[in-house]
Amino acid sequence: MGHRKFVKPGEGRTLTIRDAANAEKTVPGVALPGGAIVPAAGVEVDDTLFVRRRLRDGDLVEASAPATKKTTTEKSED
Repeated sequence: MGHRKFVKPGEGRTLTIRDAANAEKTVPGVALPGGAIVPAAGVEVDDTLFVRRRLRDGDLVEASAPATKKTTTEKSED
């Protein structure tokens, strides 16, 4: 499997999408091939030629993935 990168949309990058009522809405994001969208919060994507071009052009920027919260369960002592 190839390398993966965590990316976010570049500054000011938006998409105009239509909702179920056919109303237009502008949201921060970048479209990827296949219809996937990189939301403002970011997403991990494959390191493809398309993604590298979007990084070079400033449409996407590399970012740090958010830290995952560890959930702990307390053991009950019987």
